[in-house]
Amino acid sequence: MSQNPAPTLFGTDGIRGPAHEYPLDLATVRKAGQAFAKLLREGGEEGPTVLLGRDTRESGPALTQALAEGLQAAGAQVISAGVLPTPAVAMGVPHQSLSGGIMVTASHNPFADNGLKFFGADGFKLPDEGEAALEALLHDPAFVEERAGGKELPDPGIRDHFVEQSVAAVGGAGALEGLRMVLDLAHGASVPVAEAIFTKAGAEVSVGQASPTGRNINQACGAMHPEWMAEAVLAEGADLGVALDGDADRALFADASGALVSGDRILGLAALALKKAGQLKQNALAVTVMSNLGLHAAMKAAGIAVEVTPVGDRHVVERMRARDLVLGGENSGHVIFLDQATTGDGIATALRLAVLMKESGQSLAELAAFMEEFPQCNLALEVARKTPLEQVPALLAAIQQAEKDLAPDGRVLVRYSGTEAKIRLLTEHASRERARAALERLERAVAETIGA
Repeated sequence: MSQNPAPTLFGTDGIRGPAHEYPLDLATVRKAGQAFAKLLREGGEEGPTVLLGRDTRESGPALTQALAEGLQAAGAQVISAGVLPTPAVAMGVPHQSLSGGIMVTASHNPFADNGLKFFGADGFKLPDEGEAALEALLHDPAFVEERAGGKELPDPGIRDHFVEQSVAAVGGAGALEGLRMVLDLAHGASVPVAEAIFTKAGAEVSVGQASPTGRNINQACGAMHPEWMAEAVLAEGADLGVALDGDADRALFADASGALVSGDRILGLAALALKKAGQLKQNALAVTVMSNLGLHAAMKAAGIAVEVTPVGDRHVVERMRARDLVLGGENSGHVIFLDQATTGDGIATALRLAVLMKESGQSLAELAAFMEEFPQCNLALEVARKTPLEQVPALLAAIQQAEKDLAPDGRVLVRYSGTEAKIRLLTEHASRERARAALERLERAVAETIGA
């Protein structure tokens, strides 16, 4: 299976790249603010009000200020809420009846990168047509949007509301009493809220990686590097470890033994719990093409249908809304409970998982034992250019041969990164050796054709 390159500016999750370089230079970001105001106004939001949030990168304040200037120049009102998680922006927009929101973040990327995630009035990320309209305006050298009336409004308590609602969604104060947890905050956007949320919910928490410098976000910590969290679970004798990413829209977990638990296992056990409670709408969940074949097998055995989407939690949410599903996500740790949130929320996932552990009386290891994962081999390789795969016959032939070699008990996925100049290779098979051999052949093919 192959996928075409992402659009020029928008990748799998908004705009992302090196801070202060196009399209994240201050002039273009200011223009993005003007373009978003124009888009909202064309959608019927006369005099729009936009919520801005950011993570802890050192480039965040300048980029947020550029956005605010562009929005206000285009006649929009702006609420700058400072550092807070992406799901807090998604929640805050509809709660305050705002026109839209923008989160300044590069999620799990290193500190030198940054990005923009755009949300509509309903708290959902912009659909493809919205992104295309924004991109067209950003590419238009003649585009200018100047209107009077733009101003800064006071923050109505976006952060406090997120804390309160997160706790209330799992039963309120004391819901997690008796559980010991380790939290790795990745020196990121969850630092101002996470400890307060889990403490108010009654858990005994040990918090680490919570001292942002502007340059240490995601550095050897968080969902991209959960090793510290897993070791801390053992050292603290905790029941559960949680590693959030830089903007807290996803999380990875460790059980009491320090063993990591994949996002697919979290999705599957959540689906089983919701089905048991009679709350799994359509008796189905949505996942991306990256999810393990073992999850598909376990869900089939449980009588649960699996909808498959392209990579990116935005695609998952779109499928969930189209099919009226309540649960979906990615193996990378994005989990969406659509009855609570409009986007991935690592904190909400951790809270609901902890409640499930407490109510069931089972450990995370016991809950996660419902499936056997097929061995996967993954590799991300730098490329000189993102040439459509159908225009690289030798590489396309290698992919087709790998698919043939792994059939019928395996698969191949080759796709370009939506945020970096890389191609991502995945092979999966009941035999790890066969998956590894196929990956190595694909790696050679990439090096001989489009490798950097």
